[in-house]
Amino acid sequence: MEKFILKTSFDCLIKSSSEEMLLSPNETLELEYAEKLNVYPLGSHACAFVVDLNKLEKSSFYDYTEIDDSTLICLQNGIKCETFKVATLISGDNKCTFEVSKSTLVVQSGNWKRVIELQEEFENFTTLLKEDIALIKLDNNRGASIYAFNIKSGEVKTFNGESAKFNDNGFELENGGLCTKYVIDSQGLKCENDNITSVAACNETIAYNFLSFLKNGATAKALSMCDNKLKANLDASTLKQFFGKVSYIYPLSAYTYAIKNESGLKYYRFTVFNQKIVDIECP
Repeated sequence: MEKFILKTSFDCLIKSSSEEMLLSPNETLELEYAEKLNVYPLGSHACAFVVDLNKLEKSSFYDYTEIDDSTLICLQNGIKCETFKVATLISGDNKCTFEVSKSTLVVQSGNWKRVIELQEEFENFTTLLKEDIALIKLDNNRGASIYAFNIKSGEVKTFNGESAKFNDNGFELENGGLCTKYVIDSQGLKCENDNITSVAACNETIAYNFLSFLKNGATAKALSMCDNKLKANLDASTLKQFFGKVSYIYPLSAYTYAIKNESGLKYYRFTVFNQKIVDIECP
Protein backbone atom coordinates (compact mmCIF):
# COMPACT_ATOMS: atom_id res chain seq x y z
CA MET A 1 0.00 0.00 0.00
CA GLU A 2 1.35 3.42 -0.96
CA LYS A 3 2.08 5.74 1.93
CA PHE A 4 2.21 9.56 1.93
CA ILE A 5 4.60 11.51 4.16
CA LEU A 6 3.96 15.24 4.68
CA LYS A 7 6.54 17.76 5.88
CA THR A 8 6.04 21.51 6.15
CA SER A 9 8.23 24.63 6.35
CA PHE A 10 5.56 26.56 8.32
CA ASP A 11 2.85 25.97 10.92
CA CYS A 12 -0.41 24.96 9.31
CA LEU A 13 -3.80 23.34 9.81
CA ILE A 14 -4.53 20.39 7.54
CA LYS A 15 -8.11 19.26 6.96
CA SER A 16 -9.05 15.96 5.38
CA SER A 17 -12.55 14.62 4.78
CA SER A 18 -12.60 13.09 8.25
CA GLU A 19 -10.27 15.03 10.56
CA GLU A 20 -8.20 18.15 11.24
CA MET A 21 -4.51 18.11 12.14
CA LEU A 22 -2.06 20.83 13.22
CA LEU A 23 1.36 20.38 11.65
CA SER A 24 4.57 22.25 12.53
CA PRO A 25 8.01 22.13 10.84
CA ASN A 26 9.40 19.67 13.38
CA GLU A 27 6.55 17.19 12.89
CA THR A 28 5.73 14.56 10.26
CA LEU A 29 2.30 13.51 9.07
CA GLU A 30 1.86 10.04 7.58
CA LEU A 31 -1.22 9.01 5.59
CA GLU A 32 -2.03 5.59 4.22
CA TYR A 33 -4.65 6.55 1.65
CA ALA A 34 -5.03 9.19 -1.05
CA GLU A 35 -7.50 12.04 -0.65
CA LYS A 36 -7.75 15.81 -0.96
CA LEU A 37 -6.12 17.81 1.81
CA ASN A 38 -6.91 21.45 2.55
CA VAL A 39 -3.89 23.31 3.93
CA TYR A 40 -4.32 26.53 5.95
CA PRO A 41 -1.03 28.36 6.80
CA LEU A 42 -1.08 29.87 10.30
CA GLY A 43 0.25 33.27 11.27
CA SER A 44 1.12 34.46 7.78
CA HIS A 45 -0.39 36.11 4.73
CA ALA A 46 -0.06 32.98 2.58
CA CYS A 47 -3.08 31.56 0.79
CA ALA A 48 -4.83 28.37 1.78
CA PHE A 49 -4.39 25.67 -0.85
CA VAL A 50 -5.31 22.09 -1.73
CA VAL A 51 -3.05 19.06 -2.09
CA ASP A 52 -4.80 16.28 -4.01
CA LEU A 53 -2.98 13.07 -3.14
CA ASN A 54 -4.83 11.32 -5.96
CA LYS A 55 -3.34 13.70 -8.52
CA LEU A 56 -0.05 15.24 -7.45
CA GLU A 57 1.31 17.82 -9.90
CA LYS A 58 3.86 20.59 -10.16
CA SER A 59 2.84 23.39 -7.80
CA SER A 60 4.19 26.55 -6.14
CA PHE A 61 2.58 25.31 -2.91
CA TYR A 62 4.39 21.98 -2.54
CA ASP A 63 7.00 19.67 -4.02
CA TYR A 64 7.08 15.88 -3.94
CA THR A 65 9.33 12.91 -4.64
CA GLU A 66 9.24 9.11 -4.35
CA ILE A 67 11.15 7.48 -1.50
CA ASP A 68 11.06 3.65 -1.47
CA ASP A 69 7.35 2.77 -1.21
CA SER A 70 6.31 6.24 -0.03
CA THR A 71 5.66 9.67 -1.53
CA LEU A 72 7.30 12.53 0.33
CA ILE A 73 5.39 15.83 0.02
CA CYS A 74 7.04 19.02 1.26
CA LEU A 75 4.73 22.01 1.74
CA GLN A 76 5.94 25.47 0.76
CA ASN A 77 4.67 28.95 1.54
CA GLY A 78 3.34 29.26 -1.97
CA ILE A 79 1.81 32.49 -3.16
CA LYS A 80 1.48 35.38 -0.76
CA CYS A 81 -1.81 37.22 -0.92
CA GLU A 82 -3.02 40.31 0.88
CA THR A 83 -6.17 42.41 0.93
CA PHE A 84 -5.60 46.04 -0.01
CA LYS A 85 -7.66 49.14 0.61
CA VAL A 86 -7.44 51.60 -2.27
CA ALA A 87 -7.59 55.42 -2.17
CA THR A 88 -7.33 57.49 -5.36
CA LEU A 89 -6.59 61.22 -5.04
CA ILE A 90 -7.23 63.67 -7.88
CA SER A 91 -6.45 67.40 -7.89
CA GLY A 92 -6.52 69.14 -11.27
CA ASP A 93 -4.19 67.20 -13.56
CA ASN A 94 -2.54 65.41 -10.62
CA LYS A 95 -3.58 61.88 -9.71
CA CYS A 96 -2.16 59.46 -7.15
CA THR A 97 -3.33 56.03 -5.99
CA PHE A 98 -2.54 54.46 -2.62
CA GLU A 99 -3.01 50.71 -2.05
CA VAL A 100 -2.63 49.74 1.59
CA SER A 101 -2.57 46.33 3.30
CA LYS A 102 -1.46 45.35 6.79
CA SER A 103 2.14 44.94 5.67
CA THR A 104 2.54 46.78 2.37
CA LEU A 105 2.05 50.27 0.96
CA VAL A 106 1.87 50.67 -2.82
CA VAL A 107 1.85 54.16 -4.36
CA GLN A 108 1.43 54.91 -8.05
CA SER A 109 1.29 58.11 -10.08
CA GLY A 110 2.01 58.63 -13.74
CA ASN A 111 4.74 56.28 -14.92
CA TRP A 112 6.19 55.30 -11.52
CA LYS A 113 5.23 52.96 -8.69
CA ARG A 114 6.69 52.56 -5.20
CA VAL A 115 6.24 49.47 -3.00
CA ILE A 116 7.07 49.88 0.70
CA GLU A 117 7.16 47.06 3.25
CA LEU A 118 5.62 48.46 6.44
CA GLN A 119 7.55 47.84 9.67
CA GLU A 120 4.44 47.39 11.82
CA GLU A 121 0.69 47.11 11.45
CA PHE A 122 -1.50 50.20 11.64
CA GLU A 123 -5.09 50.79 12.67
CA ASN A 124 -6.26 53.39 10.14
CA PHE A 125 -4.98 55.73 7.46
CA THR A 126 -5.84 59.09 5.92
CA THR A 127 -4.60 60.71 2.70
CA LEU A 128 -4.05 64.19 1.29
CA LEU A 129 -3.01 65.52 -2.13
CA LYS A 130 -1.74 69.11 -2.26
CA GLU A 131 0.19 70.63 -5.17
CA ASP A 132 2.62 67.89 -6.32
CA ILE A 133 2.83 66.17 -2.90
CA ALA A 134 0.69 63.14 -1.98
CA LEU A 135 0.57 62.26 1.72
CA ILE A 136 -0.61 59.18 3.58
CA LYS A 137 -0.76 59.04 7.41
CA LEU A 138 -0.73 55.65 9.15
CA ASP A 139 -1.81 55.53 12.80
CA ASN A 140 -1.58 52.94 15.56
CA ASN A 141 -1.50 53.03 19.36
CA ARG A 142 2.28 53.68 19.34
CA GLY A 143 2.22 56.77 17.13
CA ALA A 144 1.90 57.92 13.55
CA SER A 145 3.92 57.75 10.34
CA ILE A 146 3.54 60.03 7.34
CA TYR A 147 4.84 59.12 3.89
CA ALA A 148 5.18 62.07 1.50
CA PHE A 149 5.50 61.37 -2.24
CA ASN A 150 6.43 63.81 -4.98
CA ILE A 151 4.04 62.59 -7.69
CA LYS A 152 6.23 64.02 -10.46
CA SER A 153 9.54 62.45 -9.47
CA GLY A 154 8.47 59.56 -7.25
CA GLU A 155 10.74 60.78 -4.43
CA VAL A 156 9.53 59.70 -0.99
CA LYS A 157 10.18 61.08 2.49
CA THR A 158 9.06 59.57 5.79
CA PHE A 159 8.15 61.28 9.06
CA ASN A 160 7.41 59.65 12.43
CA GLY A 161 5.85 61.07 15.56
CA GLU A 162 3.92 60.35 18.70
CA SER A 163 0.99 61.95 16.88
CA ALA A 164 0.38 63.70 13.58
CA LYS A 165 -2.38 65.59 11.83
CA PHE A 166 -3.06 67.14 8.44
CA ASN A 167 -3.99 70.81 8.13
CA ASP A 168 -4.83 73.20 5.30
CA ASN A 169 -1.17 73.89 4.52
CA GLY A 170 0.41 70.48 5.13
CA PHE A 171 0.82 68.60 8.40
CA GLU A 172 2.08 68.74 11.99
CA LEU A 173 4.14 66.21 13.97
CA GLU A 174 4.48 65.98 17.75
CA ASN A 175 7.41 64.28 19.47
CA GLY A 176 8.45 64.62 23.11
CA GLY A 177 6.64 67.92 23.49
CA LEU A 178 8.07 69.21 20.21
CA CYS A 179 5.57 70.37 17.57
CA THR A 180 6.94 70.58 14.03
CA LYS A 181 4.95 72.05 11.16
CA TYR A 182 5.49 71.22 7.50
CA VAL A 183 4.02 73.25 4.69
CA ILE A 184 3.37 72.36 1.05
CA ASP A 185 3.43 74.99 -1.66
CA SER A 186 4.38 75.26 -5.34
CA GLN A 187 8.06 74.78 -4.32
CA GLY A 188 7.36 71.44 -2.62
CA LEU A 189 7.44 70.26 1.01
CA LYS A 190 9.42 72.17 3.61
CA CYS A 191 9.74 72.51 7.35
CA GLU A 192 8.32 75.73 8.77
CA ASN A 193 11.28 76.27 11.12
CA ASP A 194 9.96 79.42 12.72
CA ASN A 195 6.95 77.51 13.96
CA ILE A 196 8.92 74.76 15.71
CA THR A 197 8.42 75.13 19.42
CA SER A 198 9.37 73.10 22.47
CA VAL A 199 6.41 72.95 24.81
CA ALA A 200 7.97 70.70 27.44
CA ALA A 201 11.41 72.14 28.14
CA CYS A 202 13.08 70.06 30.84
CA ASN A 203 16.36 68.21 31.09
CA GLU A 204 14.74 64.94 30.02
CA THR A 205 13.43 66.32 26.70
CA ILE A 206 16.32 68.60 25.71
CA ALA A 207 18.37 65.96 23.85
CA TYR A 208 15.37 64.65 21.94
CA ASN A 209 14.29 68.15 20.95
CA PHE A 210 17.86 68.96 19.87
CA LEU A 211 17.99 65.92 17.55
CA SER A 212 14.50 66.67 16.22
CA PHE A 213 15.59 70.21 15.34
CA LEU A 214 18.59 68.79 13.47
CA LYS A 215 16.42 66.28 11.62
CA ASN A 216 14.04 69.03 10.55
CA GLY A 217 16.82 71.38 9.38
CA ALA A 218 16.37 73.89 12.21
CA THR A 219 20.09 74.21 13.01
CA ALA A 220 19.80 77.56 14.79
CA LYS A 221 17.12 76.13 17.09
CA ALA A 222 19.36 73.13 17.84
CA LEU A 223 22.32 75.37 18.67
CA SER A 224 20.15 77.43 21.02
CA MET A 225 19.76 74.32 23.21
CA CYS A 226 23.52 74.17 23.89
CA ASP A 227 25.29 76.12 26.62
CA ASN A 228 27.57 78.98 25.60
CA LYS A 229 30.82 77.02 26.01
CA LEU A 230 29.64 74.16 23.77
CA LYS A 231 27.99 76.55 21.32
CA ALA A 232 31.31 78.37 20.84
CA ASN A 233 32.74 75.21 19.27
CA LEU A 234 29.75 74.39 17.08
CA ASP A 235 28.21 75.74 13.92
CA ALA A 236 26.01 74.36 11.13
CA SER A 237 29.00 72.79 9.39
CA THR A 238 30.39 70.99 12.45
CA LEU A 239 26.91 69.74 13.41
CA LYS A 240 26.46 68.30 9.92
CA GLN A 241 29.88 66.65 10.15
CA PHE A 242 29.19 65.18 13.58
CA PHE A 243 25.57 64.03 13.07
CA GLY A 244 25.21 63.77 9.29
CA LYS A 245 21.73 63.97 7.81
CA VAL A 246 19.46 62.60 10.55
CA SER A 247 16.63 60.47 9.18
CA TYR A 248 15.53 58.43 12.25
CA ILE A 249 15.84 58.97 15.99
CA TYR A 250 15.81 56.03 18.44
CA PRO A 251 15.62 57.05 22.14
CA LEU A 252 17.53 54.65 24.40
CA SER A 253 17.11 56.83 27.49
CA ALA A 254 16.55 60.52 28.19
CA TYR A 255 20.23 61.19 27.47
CA THR A 256 21.34 58.44 25.08
CA TYR A 257 20.13 58.09 21.49
CA ALA A 258 20.83 56.13 18.36
CA ILE A 259 20.25 57.93 15.09
CA LYS A 260 20.15 56.75 11.50
CA ASN A 261 21.96 58.94 9.00
CA GLU A 262 23.38 58.48 5.50
CA SER A 263 26.26 56.32 6.79
CA GLY A 264 24.24 54.04 9.08
CA LEU A 265 23.44 53.89 12.80
CA LYS A 266 25.29 56.17 15.23
CA TYR A 267 25.14 56.29 19.04
CA TYR A 268 25.27 59.53 21.07
CA ARG A 269 25.38 60.40 24.76
CA PHE A 270 24.27 63.85 26.00
CA THR A 271 25.11 65.67 29.22
CA VAL A 272 22.42 68.21 30.15
CA PHE A 273 22.53 70.79 32.94
CA ASN A 274 19.95 73.51 33.65
CA GLN A 275 18.08 72.71 30.44
CA LYS A 276 21.18 73.21 28.29
CA ILE A 277 23.38 70.61 26.57
CA VAL A 278 26.91 70.90 27.94
CA ASP A 279 28.53 67.90 26.21
CA ILE A 280 27.83 65.42 23.40
CA GLU A 281 29.77 62.17 23.02
CA CYS A 282 29.81 59.63 20.22
CA PRO A 283 31.38 56.61 22.02
